[in-house]
Amino acid sequence: MAQFKAEADKVDSAKSGALSKEERNAAALAKAKNIQLDGEFASKSAETPKTTNKGAAKIIKRESKAKAEQASGADSKGTATATFTSTGRSFVSPADELDEDELSLSRSNPVALFLLATFAPGIYLVFYVLGSLDII
Repeated sequence: MAQFKAEADKVDSAKSGALSKEERNAAALAKAKNIQLDGEFASKSAETPKTTNKGAAKIIKRESKAKAEQASGADSKGTATATFTSTGRSFVSPADELDEDELSLSRSNPVALFLLATFAPGIYLVFYVLGSLDII
């Protein structure tokens, strides 16, 4: 019993000497401020939050809406648009097309439907015939 009491006293003394969470965070922030960074990170301090330019985002959205309205060379699914260069030639960027993982899971797939509808009954029929012929 005395051994457990001695261990409990050790734990209590260790807890009382430990720093609180706020003190540890303050020490880590002070340490981060003292680190000298070079290049593009030198002007930003540890506590400066990132700012965004909302005006630029609005301009980009307006430009993308205007381009979408002007684009008349879209295919039937609307996945790719034709872009005309100054020479009059058009090109379609493969990056504008939807990837396989971006397509809807609810789209029709007749091959998978056929396999799903015939696989299980096919296995049943094979075992039925093999069983009736005493092969199995």
